[in-house]
Amino acid sequence: MDIIRGMSLFVEVARARSFTLAAEKLGIPTSTLSRRIGEIEQSLGLKLLHRTTRSVSLTDAGVLYLARAASLVEAAEEAHRHVRGLAERPSGLLRVSMEAEIGPTLIAPLVAEFRRVYPDVSFELDLSPRRVDLLAENYDVAVRLGSLPDSGLTVRRLALLAVNLFASPDYVAAHGRPQDPDALSKHDRIHLLHQHDGGEWILTRGQDTQTVQSSRVVSANNMTMILHLARAGVGIAVVDEIVGRREVDAGRLVPILSDWSLPSVAISVLTPSRILPAKTRLFVDLLSERVAGLIGGS
Repeated sequence: MDIIRGMSLFVEVARARSFTLAAEKLGIPTSTLSRRIGEIEQSLGLKLLHRTTRSVSLTDAGVLYLARAASLVEAAEEAHRHVRGLAERPSGLLRVSMEAEIGPTLIAPLVAEFRRVYPDVSFELDLSPRRVDLLAENYDVAVRLGSLPDSGLTVRRLALLAVNLFASPDYVAAHGRPQDPDALSKHDRIHLLHQHDGGEWILTRGQDTQTVQSSRVVSANNMTMILHLARAGVGIAVVDEIVGRREVDAGRLVPILSDWSLPSVAISVLTPSRILPAKTRLFVDLLSERVAGLIGGS
């Protein structure tokens, strides 16, 4: 029996904890599946499964075998899909959830570029503040900022996005420009209601690290609003380097404490699995390439 095929059968039984359920999913008789698992055990000289009339459980050897077999089967399926995808023209709906802070800057140009190459792919883009459940809500891709909880999803970190402090020229003219982090406590501050802005700013220069406690004047959960507040002279705000460079070049913002740095924010892409249909895989690959070119890799 083909080793990879045998491993894939074992993985299905191990995950289902049932010969009947696994056989139904695979579309083969239960007796055939049981016989093939027996052949694997015989070739190994070890029992992989404890069988009773009501349940199936893994032996210690089965736990070890599942850990290796699952990754090998997934790699084989991914290789098969990748090669087959070369001959397929991606099509269908691609549902993407993203942070509102990076959607217009990073994702909008990417969608336009992707559609020029693959016009049969349509997009549904979600920029809501909540973090969607990819599996339950049938999303293909999520692009996230900051640290991520352990979700069981496949995560690829694309880059670290530098962020810095900025204010409008009018604000600086009226209130002065702080010369060190301690001076920030005397200034109005705008905060993003987001997991990577907990109300305090941690600034680093060389070996020196200083924490500035919250003295927020305005908080908002949307980076576009933060940007408009900063332009309007409400206070000092944390803005990512991509938008910040654009605003400085346009004369709308000026950098604050540019010789100090704040913690960078990770940009990550999440997918339900490592094994992806062509439309999803090609979009994620293009996203990774463009983000690395724009920001630099992680």
